[in-house]
Amino acid sequence: MLLTRTSLMPASLALLPVLLLAMLFAAQANAQTGQQPNRNKRPPATATPPSGNAPSSTMPRDMPGGAQSSDANADALQQSYPGATELLERAFIAMNLRKPASPPFHMLVRIHYEVAGQAQDGTYEIFWSGTQHYREIFQLGGAQEIDVAVDNKMYTTRTSVAVTLPLRNVRDLVKSPMPEYLMVDYDVIGVSNEQIEGQAGLCIHINKRDANTNQQGNAAACFDPDSKQVVSISAQGNFLNVPTDVQLTSFKSLGVKRYPMHMTTTVATESMPPANIEASVETLENVTKFDDDPFAPPPGAAVRDWCPTLAAAPSLEDYEQPSFPQNDLKNLSEFFVLVGVNGRVVQGEPVRPAADADGEQKIAAWLKTARFPIQNCGTTPVEYETFYTPKLKRIY
Repeated sequence: MLLTRTSLMPASLALLPVLLLAMLFAAQANAQTGQQPNRNKRPPATATPPSGNAPSSTMPRDMPGGAQSSDANADALQQSYPGATELLERAFIAMNLRKPASPPFHMLVRIHYEVAGQAQDGTYEIFWSGTQHYREIFQLGGAQEIDVAVDNKMYTTRTSVAVTLPLRNVRDLVKSPMPEYLMVDYDVIGVSNEQIEGQAGLCIHINKRDANTNQQGNAAACFDPDSKQVVSISAQGNFLNVPTDVQLTSFKSLGVKRYPMHMTTTVATESMPPANIEASVETLENVTKFDDDPFAPPPGAAVRDWCPTLAAAPSLEDYEQPSFPQNDLKNLSEFFVLVGVNGRVVQGEPVRPAADADGEQKIAAWLKTARFPIQNCGTTPVEYETFYTPKLKRIY
């Protein structure tokens, strides 16, 4: 249940909690490092949280926030959950280990990866010394991939393309545990005191809704009521056809950073079986000097031009691509695709065995003549890797 102050409350009493809380949290806000980004958020909504995400108790009186000069402004500030946005911003920024000014780090993550009842265990390890100097090592089952970024070159070795899609999914989770779309332009819809694993927690509930489709995503970020450090985050929903189901717990502080040591998520697409991922961080440490040279290219690696600012590839518009009925899609696999500088396919292979050999052959034949969008590093065309998902045949 969400509570707001009644208009019958005397103005002096209404303003006092806001003034006291502004003084209480001023020191904490000043202690944060880095400039807060402008997230361009909408005004917080006043609607009740969606069913299943309603706070379990009343709104606390200890949210950080600044005082206003009139009782009317103080009422509006209280109704908009003062300080909630700033608390969320600090938590989201602290989870980003790879900002350009962040210190080098080493991370080792244990992975449990399951698709259609088939489970595999593996590891994801990264040595990070900057956006253009890092080494990733991913192992899942008997497959392995190593990627080393050095300046404008990417060096890659892999035992099979079967490892590429799981690596992308794990990499995306580890790089940004919180879904990126829920970290911008959201509405704070509730604040409450709740029990988190038997401990008192201060939980902020947010929502993001698409006006055109009415799809939405919801999240609850819970904080220690004394230190105001994040202790757990959960996110669910379906926004712009991106299903979301994320649980982040066991946060660890690393300098000014704070990162979840246990993460679970489900990666789903319109037509493919979902992948359930459980990631447990075994090692997370800042590094002053790396042993040996983790950024040396692995022997026999393929090399291609690359840059960290390479944008996501534009959507593929090719009406000649084959399409399949819904029931046939479950028998087909995504394809790993290496796209050349001219947009032609250099390599295209299914990432897992397909039950529909004829359908797979249709896709493979089309890829030989397909033209994908061209990608540029600055003004220079470069090769890039992507994934092709078999297309659903629409019935109009």
